[in-house]
Amino acid sequence: RRALDGRSSYDCRHRVLRADGSVRHVHGRGKVLFDAQGRAVRMTGAVLDITERVQAEEDLRLYGFVLDAIADPVSVADSDLRYRLANAAWLRVNARRRDEVEGRTMDELFPRVVSPLRRQALLDCNADRQPRVVQAPSPSIATPDQILETRYFPFDDPHVPWRGTVMVSRDITALENSADNLRLTLNTIGDAIFAIDARGPDDPVLFANDELLRLWHIPPERANPLTARTIMVFATRLFRHPESESARVQAIVDGNLSADDRLELTDGRVLQRRCRPRLHHPRTVRVWTFRDVTAEVNALRALA
Repeated sequence: RRALDGRSSYDCRHRVLRADGSVRHVHGRGKVLFDAQGRAVRMTGAVLDITERVQAEEDLRLYGFVLDAIADPVSVADSDLRYRLANAAWLRVNARRRDEVEGRTMDELFPRVVSPLRRQALLDCNADRQPRVVQAPSPSIATPDQILETRYFPFDDPHVPWRGTVMVSRDITALENSADNLRLTLNTIGDAIFAIDARGPDDPVLFANDELLRLWHIPPERANPLTARTIMVFATRLFRHPESESARVQAIVDGNLSADDRLELTDGRVLQRRCRPRLHHPRTVRVWTFRDVTAEVNALRALA
């Protein structure tokens, strides 16, 4: 109406309700031509259905919010060590603004190499495309007393013209404290953990935290004592691919292997599963950890 009244053109986004009840997002542009007396004589324009684009924008905002809600610092750097992404926790720890991070190289942001171990892990992950883990003091001047575990995961998506590394850090300072605080820490960090030696599946596990029981929905009466067989009975019910995952667990145990992989559950969650064998003479002790990385996986996929 304003264009017809003399503004000559319009450019707007709006929604339309179709006969089938569906709502579509529309981008409309038009121009009005007037005669010598100023009367509108012709209008030309175009209408574009931008529903998918609007949905993609909403998804990016949602997953950006989820990523920023993660308490752990998360960042992504390409093979040139140029930052492509950093969440709010990473920006806070490193005292940076988002607009001064994304697109800049590590050397530009950090002229002095504060953590050679982390830098080398990033270079190695970029080179051989294998995950890396570093546990060392925090490189941030703001949190010098923290001990951080930084995990490096290769990022290589065929739909993205660059490849790089996803870096996720978490504060493990409490794990360096006394043994009296260890159990409390393992019950509060959010990871499900249990340790077992190399004896039979019906012998009690050495340790299991509360999060493990919650993860696999193991009732308290079945956890006294808790055995490897009991854990597998309840866990298998939640495996999206129970046969292959059970075979994978057996292969790890039989081969005395280290493992660091993803586990999909029937309720849509994705877990980061890790197993680390350690020789504790005369037996081998395995420590299994399960961490819910669903939000990270979904957010990074959507942002990619």
